[in-house]
Amino acid sequence: MRTPRHRWSWLWMPTALVGLGLALPWLAPQEAPQESAFLRTDPVKIVASPQDPSVPCGDCHTQEAAVWASTPHATGFADLHTSAEARAIRDRLGGGAIREDSRCLRCHYTAVMQGAETRAIAGVSCESCHGAARDWLFAHKDYGDFTRATEPDEHRRARIQRSVQGGMLRPSSDPYAVTANCFECHTVPDEELVNVGGHPSGSSIELLTWADAVRHNFLPAQWGEDAGNRAFSAAHRRVLYALGQALDFEYSLRALAAATEPGVYAKAMEQRAKDARRTLEAIAEAAGVPEFRAILGVAAGVPLAYGQGARLTAAADRIRDLTRLFGREADGAALAALDPLLPGAPPRPPVSAAAPARAAGTAAPPGPTRVSGAPADDRPGPSTSPADDAASAADPAPPSSEPADLTTPPGGAAPADAAPPTAAPNVTGARRSRPAWHAADRYRTLGPSAGCSCHNDKIQWWNGDAHFGTAAILLRETAASTRIATAYGLSADEMKRGDQICMSCHGTVVSGEESRPVSDGVSCESCHGAGSGYQYQHQSGDGYAQGASLGMKPLERADARAQNCASCHHITDERLLSAGHPAGQGFDLASRNALVQHWQEPVLGDDALNAAYGRATGSRPLPANVTVAERTTPRPTGTPGTGGAEAAGGLGLAPLPAVTDSTATPDLLLLIKRRLEALYRAAQGQN
Repeated sequence: MRTPRHRWSWLWMPTALVGLGLALPWLAPQEAPQESAFLRTDPVKIVASPQDPSVPCGDCHTQEAAVWASTPHATGFADLHTSAEARAIRDRLGGGAIREDSRCLRCHYTAVMQGAETRAIAGVSCESCHGAARDWLFAHKDYGDFTRATEPDEHRRARIQRSVQGGMLRPSSDPYAVTANCFECHTVPDEELVNVGGHPSGSSIELLTWADAVRHNFLPAQWGEDAGNRAFSAAHRRVLYALGQALDFEYSLRALAAATEPGVYAKAMEQRAKDARRTLEAIAEAAGVPEFRAILGVAAGVPLAYGQGARLTAAADRIRDLTRLFGREADGAALAALDPLLPGAPPRPPVSAAAPARAAGTAAPPGPTRVSGAPADDRPGPSTSPADDAASAADPAPPSSEPADLTTPPGGAAPADAAPPTAAPNVTGARRSRPAWHAADRYRTLGPSAGCSCHNDKIQWWNGDAHFGTAAILLRETAASTRIATAYGLSADEMKRGDQICMSCHGTVVSGEESRPVSDGVSCESCHGAGSGYQYQHQSGDGYAQGASLGMKPLERADARAQNCASCHHITDERLLSAGHPAGQGFDLASRNALVQHWQEPVLGDDALNAAYGRATGSRPLPANVTVAERTTPRPTGTPGTGGAEAAGGLGLAPLPAVTDSTATPDLLLLIKRRLEALYRAAQGQN
């Protein structure tokens, strides 16, 4: 039997609602807004009050509302629209009010209908995550003849079922439905917003960490158990982590499928999908989760590339079903094998994996020259002699993850008149897992997925740079790369792995994943140094000086920058050279440096850069006993204004790198600018 208080509360509620409907037009029935791609949640069904967005949820969930009020989801409402970055994005897209009828409403705000317009009343709030509440709010609050404390399980289950049928998204009922909201926004599903507006292409969201940052798990406390904001159990943490990785992959595929041009947005989504797939492989390997093995099977059937919209969407739909099934049925207690993968866990040891078997009928490549005392070739770690190790220690060269496409100029294609390198008939020298001059790094490489969150503009730049695709040259098994690898003694599968020499320069080898195929091209850590030592200090405000003492390379110095670039653009490994790999002669550091400039200061002069590059390459001469296969002919040194490039046109100018359909417009304009400047300098020198 209800108490008098309950009987009174249910008698006045309909009358009160009528009054509210007259006083507050956003609660009164309205026509649905015109269909808009920029509205995730129907503003007609939002019941939050513009005067207090925590109402009505905060009436009962007071502690949850207090936590929400302190998160960026809530505080962004007051200042996001005033930021210079937001205004610049708005202006590039044609102006308009950020908090009114704009695409910003989709992910940054809770919007309601005010007349014929949609207007933001709060930041990301309760209904942004749990669903617009008009059709489920009162079913959710209907305890019948009971209170929260006395409600029987059967009544509670029926109440929850009615709420879910009305559109409520509950983590306990369908964790996928709630957490999908996070990824729908944090993958930034808007190509124009990124390519034209300059909006960051997404957040490196890791669901477990982010969910903990906004955690508001107070419900048992409101039933009389003073447990506070309860932390996630170990079992739930495992499920959240795995669920987030699968969602990240699904929504990366959806975003990539929506790309209409091969620009920054498409490349960013391609990279995001590759990062997520790599983590899913680790989860499937560690815990043998059947849904994740099935997800990887789906992924194997579709290329992670622009222009595959229908196939990518179909794959994402299948992955959605598998992920939802995992979220509903996963037993976190049985997933303890995932603990080493969770954020904050100690770094994993290198993955132990035997070399992939060669395809049936494929002739074995020339056998490697074994080095006394070296580890087996299918194991992580350098295969070098003690003398090589001593030489590496003496040479202050950078570590193994370094820039570069050794044979391909910016734009992604070899010169049109260049003959492909051919493998020498007699391969000489030791087979190595990395170049002898690459010293072992004391810090771990984290990879692009670790996120340089304070440098979103630099990440955007990288997505459009030629270094982004250097690993793809090997992953696509191009004719030249396969021919060189075969002559060197590697199968096509082996050349893609991080524990073999190729990806030392063509990719970013993430520590702990050396025996897997490398999916990332030359990235931040390739040039700035493995990030585990300095990332936190650098991002927490201690700045460059603090980072430099923990493994960050001092690239503001010409010699450090030249050494870094020469470590991959100047090849002196005799086995690689005799296998037909170009040595890198003709590489002009000054012109290449200009093409990759994504910083303001310091700007080093061409002469200083080329002089430093000359010192770096001079300290490591080409082996005399190897015929070097080159795509260019070295020009005479000392030609004014050319910085070491080959002579051309009688003025001593380097030939322009080949321009292809994939050459970015800014790169093309910069090439033209530098060529005009060089022509002027050369003409002045001859006069």
